[in-house]
Amino acid sequence: MLSLLYLSRCVLEPDDQERELRAILSVAVQRNLRSGITGALVHSGCDFAQILEGPEAAVAQVMGSILIDHRHEDVRILARQQIEQRSFPNWGMAQIAAGPELQRRIDAIRAARDDDELAVGISSLSDWTRSGASARV
Repeated sequence: MLSLLYLSRCVLEPDDQERELRAILSVAVQRNLRSGITGALVHSGCDFAQILEGPEAAVAQVMGSILIDHRHEDVRILARQQIEQRSFPNWGMAQIAAGPELQRRIDAIRAARDDDELAVGISSLSDWTRSGASARV
C-alpha cells in the first residue's frame, strides 16, 4: 500500500475557498471510498497539503486528477512510501482544521535550503497532519 504526501498553492479567491473546499471533500470522500483510498486534506488558505493512502494504482489515478485541478498550482510530491498500516483507516478524506502552525510548517518546507531541512519539514508536516486526524477519530 502506498502513502503519498503532496503540497500545492491554492489559487482560489478567498470568498470562494469555503465553498470549493466543501466541493473537493464531497467528491473526494465518495471517490476515495470506492477506490480504497483514505487520507487527510489540510488547507491553510494559501496552501493545500494532502496525504493519500491506498493501492498504488488508485493513488496514482487520484494524483492524476489532482495534478490537473485548476484550484491549485505548484503541486509538489513531498513523500512517497510503501506502508503496512493506514494512518487514516476511518477517513475517506479527513479535513483537518488549519491555523498558523500549519502555515509555519509549510513555509519551512518551501524555504528549505538543503535535503536535511526539507526532510525535517516534511516529517513535521506529515506528523502534524496525522496527529490532527487522529484527534478527530
